[in-house]
Amino acid sequence: MQKLIRCVNCNELFPKSPRHKKQEFCMKEKCRKAYKARWQRQKMKMDPVYKNKQGLCKNKWEKKIHRTGKHIDKKILKKLNEIEFCK
Repeated sequence: MQKLIRCVNCNELFPKSPRHKKQEFCMKEKCRKAYKARWQRQKMKMDPVYKNKQGLCKNKWEKKIHRTGKHIDKKILKKLNEIEFCK
């Protein structure tokens, strides 16, 4: 019988994978996104090279959007402003 653990994000029980000893998140899409966001925040804090590259990519993307004249959805813009790219 597999051991059940509680997901850090949704707080629901799920069977722990025997291959992933440090598993904390279940496989629901919202929980995978939460895991990825947490990983990225930690990576931005700990790795200055990664943080710099992310900032360059964001700037390049913003220039492309402004150059093409495409409008950004307000929800997406809000999410982009929440991410710590070059702070």
